[in-house]
Amino acid sequence: MNRLEDKVAIVTGATGGIGRATTELFLKEGASVLMVDLSEDDLVNAIKEIDSNKVSYFKGDVSLLSDNQKAVDLALERYGGVDIFIANAGVAGVVNVGKGARLSGFTLVHQFCNIGSYSFSALGTIITKDVPAFVRVSGNPAIPRGLNTVGIQRQDLSKEASDALKESYKILYLRKNKLKDAKQEIISKFKDIKEMDLFIKSISNADRSIVR
Repeated sequence: MNRLEDKVAIVTGATGGIGRATTELFLKEGASVLMVDLSEDDLVNAIKEIDSNKVSYFKGDVSLLSDNQKAVDLALERYGGVDIFIANAGVAGVVNVGKGARLSGFTLVHQFCNIGSYSFSALGTIITKDVPAFVRVSGNPAIPRGLNTVGIQRQDLSKEASDALKESYKILYLRKNKLKDAKQEIISKFKDIKEMDLFIKSISNADRSIVR
């Protein structure tokens, strides 16, 4: 129907969930779309799959005002204006978002939380505590739902590191250990595996405790 012909839209959290669906719908309706997300790999893959000359991307962090402004400037440069801005990920105050973390549409994050590298939040998740690296969460409030296996695969981790992450998740979440004891056991067992540094730091330096 081309209801959005000649319109320009910026969509954040654009590679998954509502963000991806919104991008595809807007393109179908004739809009040009700038996709914004944290992971350049995910953005590149999405652009290839969508296969439209009216879509492009910007790798940015919606928690940073400067990145939001850069997205607007880029849309102005590429398309000549901005008519629609779709904000799919929301954060409050200062939030640290690790490399490769994925916040799906309508994820809300409490101020001062740390979102671990290569973690994943599902649609509509409300995050009030730190999320460890590589952990997948969903719900209100967020609870752990397993490891982000896709994120782990994309990092091409060694079998030793992958096995260590799986064991660490069991220690932390499945064996009813006290948090302090779980942390100590994980550090003791896996501190010498360099690829485990991200996970160990994310549970050791948690400012607001971690999702449990």
